[in-house]
Amino acid sequence: MIKTWLALLLFVCNAYAFDIDVTRVALRTGTGTQDITFSNFSEDCTAVTCAAIFVLSTGVSDGTAAADAMLGIGFTDGTTGVSFSSRSQDGADTMNTFRGQRTTTELIHTVTLAGLEGYAAFSAWLANGIRINVVDDFAAQYLLTVAIIGDSALQANVGIVSALNTVDGVTDITTVGFEASLALLAGTRLSSVGDSGTAPFLLSVGVAVNDGASTQGSIGCYSGDGVSSADVRAVTSSLYALQYAHSDTDSRNGAFQVGQWDASGFSLTERNEAISAPTGVGYLALDIGTQEAAVLDVSTPTTIGSNTVSVGFESVFGLLLGTLARSYDVGEDDADAGGCMIGVATADAQYVQTVHDDDLASFANAESLSNDVFLQMEADDGTCIAGSCLVGTLTGFGATDWALNYSSVFSDASRRLIGLAIGAAAAPSGRRRGVHVIQ
Repeated sequence: MIKTWLALLLFVCNAYAFDIDVTRVALRTGTGTQDITFSNFSEDCTAVTCAAIFVLSTGVSDGTAAADAMLGIGFTDGTTGVSFSSRSQDGADTMNTFRGQRTTTELIHTVTLAGLEGYAAFSAWLANGIRINVVDDFAAQYLLTVAIIGDSALQANVGIVSALNTVDGVTDITTVGFEASLALLAGTRLSSVGDSGTAPFLLSVGVAVNDGASTQGSIGCYSGDGVSSADVRAVTSSLYALQYAHSDTDSRNGAFQVGQWDASGFSLTERNEAISAPTGVGYLALDIGTQEAAVLDVSTPTTIGSNTVSVGFESVFGLLLGTLARSYDVGEDDADAGGCMIGVATADAQYVQTVHDDDLASFANAESLSNDVFLQMEADDGTCIAGSCLVGTLTGFGATDWALNYSSVFSDASRRLIGLAIGAAAAPSGRRRGVHVIQ
């Protein structure tokens, strides 16, 4: 009898423990609902708070490049969904690019070169996942990466704000409703907070942690429209939660810095360079309670083999944002601007969505790829040969680090990435301060 009650007590205690899982599914053909379930997720999202992150490219077969460089990301808290996507056409003799956003219930969408293509909206939380509703069908069965987070104590809020476009102008986000532990942000620099789209390819994705220093980082990717040869720009920032790449002198145009966390939300301060108009910024704010969280800068090695990333605690989830930039906060305007990627991982699964766009190509060479590794970026022309391609697999979360194995690297120089680590329950010191201190 004692053993029986002990087993029951352990089961009850673990029934609603903080958990994160990732999976990848092929989007359904046609419109209608699609259930996405997770094999290593212990939460019942019909009973506890959940949130989800979605990442999409044109990839339809694991590890096989697909035409057009398209990268999109979306968030949902079950009430609000926002999504951002950009696309560069493959095979065009004049560069044809587009970007878009959807900002009500839509959690992921694709764009064609003339407008919004397909999109899916939130339908319902499930006992071990999420049901989505494909309202406008997608052109193909794209491979969709989904990360889900749930906990009885979790607080989550998704929204979009019109952020001020003047340098040092502050936009207070007061609709979050709690003091967040961290925020993921995304934007396509559209001067709207509603459904809209226009040229060119322009996307920024970033993260920030409420660690007393607002440690943050982001990537920005750009490809010009209507030009006779490809004009690509990119930046990896260790200073800003959003940093837009653009065809300006220094290949950057506008950034947003997260700060001033409080019980109502947080602030965005426009930095770096004035943007032509106020711009929509989407966010997923999370209060993860006593769980650890840190923003990391990750420099890739120049030789293949095992490598570790120092975190400071044992992770249960990792996110990687990357471009081919060789330095932080320096805009790239050559072949090192031709790659952009988003990778997610748990101890049980890992997936990356990555795109390349061939710099200065007179006949567009732009492709997407989805793969079951943590990070991957080809050269800007899409080749993956020894010394000129990046492929890394997570081999495990250590007590204080990530263990990675690189089967391919850029041997000429490290590439700069931004990481987000979420861990188990925090030590008494609470959330960790990252490597970059932003006041």
